[in-house]
Amino acid sequence: MERVLTEHLLSNTYRHIPPREATECLRQIKLSLQCLYRRHKAELSIAESQFFLRSFTDTHRNPMFYIVPKVQKEPVKYRPVVSCINSLNAIFSTWLDFKTKALLRQIVHSRRHRDVHQHRYRDSTGSFQFSI
Repeated sequence: MERVLTEHLLSNTYRHIPPREATECLRQIKLSLQCLYRRHKAELSIAESQFFLRSFTDTHRNPMFYIVPKVQKEPVKYRPVVSCINSLNAIFSTWLDFKTKALLRQIVHSRRHRDVHQHRYRDSTGSFQFSI
């Protein structure tokens, strides 16, 4: 563990956060996420609002830091991982994943529709003709 911290704390990517500062940071994140929910709850569906309200009352665990060895490397290096499962951040992560997948389906549908449309308008040379 000491080697991992030494390797990764030498960069600007990671830094050690004392327990009090970490607790305060997590408290601020919770307040910010709840404020974000309150500000935009009129734009959410009933199911989404219920999801957030239920999630806010649950007990959450703090994100957990651990390491995974990269055994294929010589010498062995370590990959830092921060697990946020069952944390407050996971609530919004789950919701964003749901929304992103819905958006992706729309993009794929739009792309398929465009490809079918393009196929109908090939010119004699085999290239597509567009006017955007």
